[in-house]
Amino acid sequence: MKKKIVIAIISFLTLPFIFWNITFGFLVGYILACIFSYGIYRYYKSNKAKWLGYSILIGFVIYIFLLPITLNVMNTKTASYQERVSTGQDLSIIEKWNVYGINLTACIVAFPVVPEAAMEMGLMMFPCANEERVFDGSFFMNSQVVQNAIKSGKAKGLLQWYQKHYNLTHSESRVAIALNMSTYEIKGDSIYLKIPIRYPKKCRSTFISYPVTIRIEEGLFCYLDEEGWLFGYDAYWKAKID
Repeated sequence: MKKKIVIAIISFLTLPFIFWNITFGFLVGYILACIFSYGIYRYYKSNKAKWLGYSILIGFVIYIFLLPITLNVMNTKTASYQERVSTGQDLSIIEKWNVYGINLTACIVAFPVVPEAAMEMGLMMFPCANEERVFDGSFFMNSQVVQNAIKSGKAKGLLQWYQKHYNLTHSESRVAIALNMSTYEIKGDSIYLKIPIRYPKKCRSTFISYPVTIRIEEGLFCYLDEEGWLFGYDAYWKAKID
């Protein structure tokens, strides 16, 4: 019974990711399926958990090694998806699943680097009654764009970053990715930001261009929002002004 429970838990955590890689047409998905199947088989036969550990470790190393190829395929396919969506064509259920998987994977991968943006993206997978969510945090107070707005003397205004700020090597990237095109209002010793967590119908954002290219076709998430796979909302952030 214990063996079956372990296999069930590991399968529940890994199979959706493997399936997503396969449906997207990534070679690494088929490799992961073979490695995972072998690890499960050896564990079932020997009752030694090390085989599961070996399969996960080897799969991770191979996935990182093949990442440039995987990203190239993803960039090509998502560009094709975006072109079709822009001309009024629909994506299949599998293709919608592929885009949905990008959002989920991006949330997990991006969290250590841009945790606020990852959280905003992740919450789009869950509807909220009034389409509003409130957050309390001061992560954006070191942003030069935010500081310039505070020093401008204007009580209200628009905060805007540009494509160059999305590059993860830029000092503004963490704030720009989470809060671009937000409106601000200063009340007393606090600043309030409102940002629509909704994607434009067509926009290509490049986060890393070397040694691999990581880019997102944001219009695909707008399409999923319209199709009811994701749920846009307004995020409100508050921080004290020092």
